[in-house]
Amino acid sequence: MIYLINTFNPHWEGHALPEWTWPKRRVFGYMLKLIDGPLSLGIGGLRRIGKTTLLKQYVKWRRQ
Repeated sequence: MIYLINTFNPHWEGHALPEWTWPKRRVFGYMLKLIDGPLSLGIGGLRRIGKTTLLKQYVKWRRQ
């Protein structure tokens, strides 16, 4: 199980993430404001609307 988790999250071991070519979502800036707040942030929605892309962009932004 640990092997699979590390395989799908190479940034945890210091490896670079692949370059994401998707444009930033409109909610990205709003999400950044909420993350620093006192409440937890949940991301939900329909299939294929960009939840994973948004999280990958956040990881990339955080590593810079």
